[in-house]
Amino acid sequence: MMSRNINIKPSLKEDKTGLLVLIIIIGFAVAVIYHYVFGYYLGKPWPANTFLHTPEAHFWDFTLVVRQSAALDPFGSDIGGFAGAPFAQFLGYLFSIIPATWVQLSIFFGSFFITLTLVAKHYLYGIKSIRASHRLLAIFAITFLTYPVLFAVDRGNFDLLACVLLLLFAFTYGSQKYKASAVFLALAAAIKLYPSIFIVVYILDKKYKDALLVIFIAVFLTALSLSLFNGGFFLETQKYLHALLDTSGYLSAGNQQAFNSDLYGFLTVATQFFGHGLGRDIYLPAYPEARIIYTISAFILFIYFVFYLWKKQLLLWQVLAVLTILLILLP
Repeated sequence: MMSRNINIKPSLKEDKTGLLVLIIIIGFAVAVIYHYVFGYYLGKPWPANTFLHTPEAHFWDFTLVVRQSAALDPFGSDIGGFAGAPFAQFLGYLFSIIPATWVQLSIFFGSFFITLTLVAKHYLYGIKSIRASHRLLAIFAITFLTYPVLFAVDRGNFDLLACVLLLLFAFTYGSQKYKASAVFLALAAAIKLYPSIFIVVYILDKKYKDALLVIFIAVFLTALSLSLFNGGFFLETQKYLHALLDTSGYLSAGNQQAFNSDLYGFLTVATQFFGHGLGRDIYLPAYPEARIIYTISAFILFIYFVFYLWKKQLLLWQVLAVLTILLILLP
């Protein structure tokens, strides 16, 4: 059983929070100044003038999913063939029912920021009201100034909804409300596959029934969504798998690697960079054996850390932190 008690002196907690906020604010300020100088004074175009994606792509991930799903045919080749998870595409259909785009976005972003703010307040300062200005600044910086939040908001990515559900999963699991946590994790995994890595938490605590509940709900929501689309379950499954193959090829190619967080993307960009320096054009995705080697290495690394977590009696937040790092670096 993982320990959940965190005994940190209030003064030490304040110091650590202050350091975290200072790092966030300095990093945000340096990035803004750097890109402002390159864009305004040196006249450099994108991407030198911003740390975000292309300017014309604001909220594109959200609007694309909503547009594709509006007619309950999200995987049709005539609308791009982009393969979001079936349940995410069904949520896109529900958003499309709302007539005004600004209302859609208000609900989408509002649910994320309200949840993130409340969770940050709860874990930093408890449920009591906050009056000190430095505490308000800390919550504001953590909620609005970090790169992952800024980038996801700029894109309108459905990762924001998955993040809300993962925050609720962590809160309910830490409160020993395991069935509720399983529902939240299953919803997150149905929106994006990556959060399913947190099933490891149930396995480490020997809560196998709850782990199976997560899998059952996620699979059920996926199958239900495919069944509700125009072509029915079997046809929509075929269309989804075909679109998924196209999407995987697109995301693993070209400049898209510069916007990936995983080590494979880093290795792709790094080998291209050093290859140019040596007068050679080295493009890692062009070598199938490179992906196979990386996949095997990532799998071995994942198993190693799961075994490490099983051997150690770590705090819940430490287990979640390790799994989150693996989720970001390995896919």
